[in-house]
Amino acid sequence: MLMGFQLFAKTPFQYQIGSSFDTGDNVAFFFSRDQCVKTNYSPDAPSAKARLLQAPTPIKVMFPCLEGTIFENGIDAILRAPNPICVYLFKGDQAGTLVFNSNTVIDIANICDYNTFIPFIGTVFEGGIDAAFNSHLGDEVFIFKGPYYAHYDVKKNEFLNGIIKRINGDWPALQSIL
Repeated sequence: MLMGFQLFAKTPFQYQIGSSFDTGDNVAFFFSRDQCVKTNYSPDAPSAKARLLQAPTPIKVMFPCLEGTIFENGIDAILRAPNPICVYLFKGDQAGTLVFNSNTVIDIANICDYNTFIPFIGTVFEGGIDAAFNSHLGDEVFIFKGPYYAHYDVKKNEFLNGIIKRINGDWPALQSIL
């Protein structure tokens, strides 16, 4: 982990990052278990230029709106929302919308109770998302659950390039960690 993230040396993030999101202005938040860190980075600069803006602290301290929620002790995955000041948080079969610029959480509910995620009903993602990353292409994300993944558009609320697939040949680099 340290090869790309020297700023995480001697922190809980040295060995594990559970999820993360960026705010679109060179600020990113990383989560590991019940801890959160705020960083500043430049996508075109070497990782050595990244710096901590706020040292590792409990999630409920960094985001007081998450205290007492399912997200206070960890976040499984985070997806960018169509609204640029929001992200979707996932923990188990629950989802919530974090409005990060106002430190507000709204709509904590079962994943399939969200209109955005209705296509997840009856799929492996109905029970949760293990990991996710946002594509550089607009509202497209890749979501992972066990040996499965899907390419999904959070604005159109639809699976892309087919439906859910096994990770197998499409993501050979992930085989050793599944």
